[in-house]
Amino acid sequence: MLGLIIFGIFSIYGASWMRSDPDLANKWRDQLNWVLIGFGVFFVVSLIDYHWIKWASIPFYLGSLVLLIIAEFKGIEVHGTQGWLRLPGGISFQPSQVAIAAGIIMLAVVLSHLHKLHSIFRNHFLRVFVAGVVGGLPFLMVL
Repeated sequence: MLGLIIFGIFSIYGASWMRSDPDLANKWRDQLNWVLIGFGVFFVVSLIDYHWIKWASIPFYLGSLVLLIIAEFKGIEVHGTQGWLRLPGGISFQPSQVAIAAGIIMLAVVLSHLHKLHSIFRNHFLRVFVAGVVGGLPFLMVL
């Protein structure tokens, strides 16, 4: 991971250092700042007990679906895509990226608990259908 980060920063530097526009010439510094912020978040999150994910998966999943709905009606257009939301302070983000993470977590929780509900989900097709709905709903909303 560290090798990829270093390679990425050097690639951005190599592609932008000769630009006359100072914003473009310093893009590698922006990347370095986000890497440092990401490392900080990574280390803080790594100290948290991972069992909370099981309980937070449903609110996280439903919240990401709400963000996708908000982006559909109130989203701003960035590079031809209306799927962005702007937060106070000028920070923009794509709710679809949140929905990807929430969908993966929710799908993992659902698949890990389907075997416990064997009396309800005896039919393998029903298990696949439930997993498809959980994974497909955010996919269809992004599409």
